[in-house]
Amino acid sequence: MEELSLLEKDTIAEVGNISLGASATALSTILNKSVDITTPRLEVLPLDQVQQTYPVPCIAVKVEYTAGLQGSNMLLIKEEDALIIAALMMGESHEDKAGPLTEIELSAVQEAMNQMMGSMTTSMSELFQRPIDISPPGVTLINLAEEKETLEEISDEDQVVQVEFTMKVEDIIDSFMVQVIPVEFARQMANDLLSGEAGMASVSDEELLLSDLERDTIAEVGNISLGASATALSTILNTMVDITTPKLNIIKVDQIQEKYPLPCVLVEVDYTSGLEGRNILLIKQEDAAVIASMMMGESGEDKDRPLSEIELSAVQEAMNQMMGSMATSMSELFQRPIEISPPKMTLIDLAEDVTLLKGLRPDEDVVHVEFTIKVEDVIDSVMLQVIPIKFAKTMTSFLLSGGAAEPPTEVIEEVDDNDIDISSIVGEVIAETEKQQPAAEPVQPEKEPDTYRLPPTADIQKLEMVKDIPMDIIVVLGSTRLPLGELFSLNTGGIVGLNCSASDPVEIMANDRLLAKGEVVMINDQLGVRITEIQLEEVMDSYGIS
Repeated sequence: MEELSLLEKDTIAEVGNISLGASATALSTILNKSVDITTPRLEVLPLDQVQQTYPVPCIAVKVEYTAGLQGSNMLLIKEEDALIIAALMMGESHEDKAGPLTEIELSAVQEAMNQMMGSMTTSMSELFQRPIDISPPGVTLINLAEEKETLEEISDEDQVVQVEFTMKVEDIIDSFMVQVIPVEFARQMANDLLSGEAGMASVSDEELLLSDLERDTIAEVGNISLGASATALSTILNTMVDITTPKLNIIKVDQIQEKYPLPCVLVEVDYTSGLEGRNILLIKQEDAAVIASMMMGESGEDKDRPLSEIELSAVQEAMNQMMGSMATSMSELFQRPIEISPPKMTLIDLAEDVTLLKGLRPDEDVVHVEFTIKVEDVIDSVMLQVIPIKFAKTMTSFLLSGGAAEPPTEVIEEVDDNDIDISSIVGEVIAETEKQQPAAEPVQPEKEPDTYRLPPTADIQKLEMVKDIPMDIIVVLGSTRLPLGELFSLNTGGIVGLNCSASDPVEIMANDRLLAKGEVVMINDQLGVRITEIQLEEVMDSYGIS
């Protein structure tokens, strides 16, 4: 029998997670107590090993599917746990209960199983988006240390799928249970879902590999780190660089070849401290040629020429600074020092060979982060970031487990049907400019700040994730553009003209976004900026508030 694929296993684990969760909810209602189950652990193994895993007297609950699906599976519950469930259902003390189960106790367990399996069937009907029916579950007391014939009733195969999970009933039960599924039946369910025959829109390949929260977290990490890289590139090129909010999905490595079948520069980043893993940045060769040209004081218009050694060195330097800025921003986000090795840069052609994505199998799932980068009117292109699933999970696990900054405890109170003053958000962003500075005389606004409706809960959670991240605030007096040769000819005492007059307001930037305008003031021999205008639309766009 052919082994289940990784995706099929992930699919069955998700089915178990949903159906067993529904069963636990039903049991909680029956017992009037809190019932929790862990995420199921799935293995494909011989029936003999199931017997070795569970060699105790237990209740075997056989479930036959009669409509919607064709097959059967079995749930194994320790006899001691079944005794406690029966006692709680009958209003008796669960302490000092010992087997064997009496007929009355077996009847109580039978009723509990009826309701649990009924809830499981309802949840699977929703999951598969079609009616699924089962016959009344059969409940048998068996001892797997002595016999396994009951297990063999559900499968004539040597291999079965074992789904193991821990169930807790307050402080009364803390035990593990096992679900046994024939491999062929497991494959049938997985194929139904993955082929779309189930009409199922609620479980996708992406959701099976990364949860919605994990994907949101990785997108937020990408947004911050790539924003820092864009700021570094803007400084290098002395021109405005914009990137869009990254779009994240999960694809196979060989699908990258289909999306990016052209010569490109591959930048490998290895994390050596603070995080362990690597990711890859893919930049079109023509975009790399423009970056190199601008760094060397040229026009950047000749996109089609091959990269020379000098130009590759220029791009390498740009990547060093961009990835360095990215590591710095991630150090602030994770609140621990994060270091990377010097980025490795390779010129490859994915139309000819995708195996140059070293260490990644062509059929391996990876996180694919796509974003648009714009450099004035010379680059308007798509770049890709490729992150191995394992490394993505490492980052999200650290952030979501509280390993980095503790989430803010401040709660946004509802005001006027979820309206909020956007100036409170602005205050969070520009707080760094006010630290250790005497307060200047406030400028009274001409009108009360506008208010905006809060976004959906999911967007609020994203905002909370990043609200307390420190940001570098830059006050821009003006700018200009110089050829590289003229820049090198500057000497002490030289004057660089700016593209503004002395009366123009200065711009207050955060992550290369205009947040406010103001005027330079002197406060106790220190320079400061008095804010005269807040760019509300830019602030809202920065935080994804519509």
